[in-house]
Amino acid sequence: MENILRFILIFLPMAMLSGCYSIRDIDTRRIEPNCVRECTVSYSTCINGGPTFGFKTEILKACQDAFVVCTGTCPSR
Repeated sequence: MENILRFILIFLPMAMLSGCYSIRDIDTRRIEPNCVRECTVSYSTCINGGPTFGFKTEILKACQDAFVVCTGTCPSR
């Protein structure tokens, strides 16, 4: 019982925070697809460059911000 409670108190908040900074909510429908693809590759590289263990919220937020800036420089369709 104690292990279950520990799991809930530790890992549930981590799971909830992991999806906070996603690029799924960013509307890229009106942006040139090739440019969005390049920004997505940069985002993936940014995400994979962070620490393997621990909270990644700061890195996720920074990578999301960089993706927004990158797509903001892309031409429209």
